[in-house]
This record gives sequence, structure tokens and C-alpha cells, in this order.
Amino acid sequence: DMPMDFIEEVVSRGFDRQLVFNTIEPYMVNSLSLFEQKFMELSTGGRATANDFEKSVKQLFEERLHYKTTHTGQRHRAGRTGGFSDLFIQEVSGRFCAIIDTKASPNYNISATDYHTMTNSYIPSIEELEEHHNEALGFCAYVAGGFSNSMNDRLHVLSEEAGQCVSAIL
Repeated sequence: DMPMDFIEEVVSRGFDRQLVFNTIEPYMVNSLSLFEQKFMELSTGGRATANDFEKSVKQLFEERLHYKTTHTGQRHRAGRTGGFSDLFIQEVSGRFCAIIDTKASPNYNISATDYHTMTNSYIPSIEELEEHHNEALGFCAYVAGGFSNSMNDRLHVLSEEAGQCVSAIL
């Protein structure tokens, strides 16, 4: 998006509007919005930005992708060990849902603990969420600022063991 306030200010100082547009347009193509810039910072910030990153991914799925999204990362399972994935997502038709685990890391790889948590807690626990209304689990995903070289192999093994498509989103 063009910074219209800036453009109007420059034009008010006597510069031709088209000249201003033509001059700054090449720089705007590669620039990030404030949301995108902050999102990228949070996605690689580690524990210090983890909760804010969860909320930013929720905002992205709600406002940009138009899914009903619930932040479930800090909830605990009643009378059971383990918790829920960071986000529970429902598509508009109400037929499918998804779970997202966010990782504020520039080089994330599925650890043994995260692998176990996805297969033994997050996937089986979706039916315990009050927001879940018998939608089929469409997919599970990890969202991070970057992934290790072995991530695809780990996702393939996890998908097979879980019997569920597990992917990664950068």
C-alpha cells in the first residue's frame, strides 16, 4: 500500500503527484506492512515473543484468511495431563477444523517432546474443546519463522504415525 499521508505531504510542497508515485513505487513492492514486519520479528523471537506470536498467527488466520480461530494455547485439559495446541481453526462451512502449533523460532525442527505432544495430546484432545462441533480434523500444522533442513522428513514420519496430514507454514 502506498503511504498516502506521505505522498500528500510531498505533493503539498510542490512536487508532481505522478513523479512522487513513480519515485517511491519501486521501493513499496519489497516493503513489508507494519503487521508483516512485526509478524516476522515475533516469528523468530523465541520464548520472549512466543505468546505474542500465537496471537499474531490467530489474527492472520482470522483477518486475512477468514477462518474462525480460537487461541487455545494456554488452556489445560480438565482432569488430564497435557494441553491443547496453540490455535483451533474452523472453516466457514463447519465441516473441517485444524490445529496449529506455533514456534517462535528461525530454525524449528520437531523435537521428540513436540512430536509426542502432537500425537498424544493435541490431536486426541480436540474433541474436548467446547468450540469443537464434530468437525473432521482436516490438518495439523506448525507455524514458525523458519525450519531446519530435516523438517520435511519429520513431518512425513509424523503424518504417517498420526494418520493425519501434518504440515509446516513459514
